Amino acid sequence: MSQTKELTVLSKLDEIFDLIYTLWLFTKSDFFTFVLPNTMFGVFGALSGLGSPTRGKSHVPVMELLIRIPGIIGFNWSNLLIFDIANQRLPAAVVEDSVNKPWRPLPTRRITMSAARVWLLTIAPTTVTIANLQKVGFESTTLVTLTWMYNDLGGGDSDYRVRNAIIAAAFAVYNTASLKIALGVETVSMISVPGQRWILVTLRETGEDLGGLLH
Repeated sequence: MSQTKELTVLSKLDEIFDLIYTLWLFTKSDFFTFVLPNTMFGVFGALSGLGSPTRGKSHVPVMELLIRIPGIIGFNWSNLLIFDIANQRLPAAVVEDSVNKPWRPLPTRRITMSAARVWLLTIAPTTVTIANLQKVGFESTTLVTLTWMYNDLGGGDSDYRVRNAIIAAAFAVYNTASLKIALGVETVSMISVPGQRWILVTLRETGEDLGGLLH
């Protein structure tokens, strides 16, 4: 390989890593407080047997569950990415982030508003398509709808009860999807009643200010 071709390949790789890092910056604030807890919910729910059709007994081999973990993380992160791009591209959010979180992609001009819009239009259908392959397409579509309600329809700026209702619904969907992927089931009805109750209990215990979890 000639030196010119090597430089071209390195340049392309640099562009790819730079893009990945930019996307990571969109979700950096929420990854450890949102993606990991949702993933742990699905994993430990499957291991405990609460989500299993056979109550109290996990029917998921540990190795199979380990193989599914990247898929659970991928589902949570990609859907969170849609929310974060949609949220952070709002004019008021850009101004606020310029003061409070100046390292984010839009305040630092790592990406333009129009480019963020293009990525949102690209990532949303791609995420839903992949989710369909994971048998959680309905959940992903619901999350895109909730994202639209929260950001574009101003649900996040409405009465706190509306704001918290949207986020509570999103939590329910994220946790349900995480448990479904971990269990390898296709429908919510295949999650045991104790597993469904566990989802509701977890939501109730997230605290009064659910909105504070996503900023």
